[in-house]
Amino acid sequence: MKIAFRQDVLVDLLTRGSLASLLEVPNEDDGSGVALLRRMIKIVVNDKAVEITSYSDRLAAKYSINISKENAIILKETGSIAVLAKDLIDWVKAQDKNSTIGFNLHIFDSPQPIRDNDSEKMTVFRIGSVKVVSKDGHKTVSQREFDCYDPEQVKSGLNNQTTQKCFEIDVIELKNAFQKGCCAATKVDYQNKYNNVYIQLQNDHLYFFTVDVDKCARYKLAISGAIEYKEPLVVPYVLLDHVLKAIGENEKVEFRYGENKLFIHQGAFIAKLNIIPNVNLSMKIFGRAFEELATVSKAVLTQMFNSSSLVNKDCVMLNFNKKDINLTIKAISETGRHKPSTANTTIDSVNKDLRIILGVTSVQTCLKVMKSEVIRLYYSCESNKPNIIKITSDTESNFEYSIPCLQNALYDEKHES
Repeated sequence: MKIAFRQDVLVDLLTRGSLASLLEVPNEDDGSGVALLRRMIKIVVNDKAVEITSYSDRLAAKYSINISKENAIILKETGSIAVLAKDLIDWVKAQDKNSTIGFNLHIFDSPQPIRDNDSEKMTVFRIGSVKVVSKDGHKTVSQREFDCYDPEQVKSGLNNQTTQKCFEIDVIELKNAFQKGCCAATKVDYQNKYNNVYIQLQNDHLYFFTVDVDKCARYKLAISGAIEYKEPLVVPYVLLDHVLKAIGENEKVEFRYGENKLFIHQGAFIAKLNIIPNVNLSMKIFGRAFEELATVSKAVLTQMFNSSSLVNKDCVMLNFNKKDINLTIKAISETGRHKPSTANTTIDSVNKDLRIILGVTSVQTCLKVMKSEVIRLYYSCESNKPNIIKITSDTESNFEYSIPCLQNALYDEKHES
């Protein structure tokens, strides 16, 4: 195989095609041949296109690009290789963006086994070496050799898949839905209870929502077009986040379902993700009755919470005063290391006298993803004592975020007095 790419074209090709190999999974590299193969990418070059694939138990990815002068690719000889993804990508990214990077494969007379073949492991074969050269014009700037393994041992996981269309979505809408609707997910949760993204179609709308022990978020958008598969999808946050980082900015993205997997297509890019089966989380958790509590500047509320968190990073007390249209936030140190702090300000409106305790991080998470200058707070009115606060805004009405009211003896009226 002999082929040359402009550096930026190669970086884009490698970034998308190697997604599965670059997914960090704790304790997955056990030294076996299978673990080694998971860290590889397979690069196949024919006379028309270059295709890169990667595969793991939870994710598979494939991306191809046509060979042409317009794509800054020069082909001299077809072929295929398998190399360790991260080593190659790190080296390519370190080269100048305008450089030309060429590949030249040298094949051994016979394959070299590098793993023992026993009940625990499998033999992986090294078949040669790939010389990769970075040039500025005709001048060689840098070069390196990479071990080449048998490409036939690297699975694709994306051949002959029968799927049903779920929906098609604009890239900007998709990224907004993920950023906001998924902000309540726990990023690291080894019990897999609170790190899943729920995607559900209902009444011509598509919902992305996430639930944690102390917060839940939901993003709604209109959907149109033919839909073949309408059942809810439950996707691990870490997988969806990893794939969306490789999505381009121009073409629409199509979600498809098949064989208990989620397929994400965008042009010549395709990813296959494991999903969580048999999970039934109803959106009734968002169907509670609420009444408006107050409107307040996001900048003001952010500053008040940031200041109060220096005294108590876990929870603070909010006191809404309807007569004075006033909000007071009080923070008391759990350890007694800091003296209590009080932040007091007039806000846009207050509809009810209310004294509540909220988690600091839960509120800050919402404020970070909201773009509106003014936000609205609502309180649950299904019981005598409000136990849920909902946050939304007029300009982001498709996004809502709910957090529970807490109890803490530090803020008991008797304790404070």
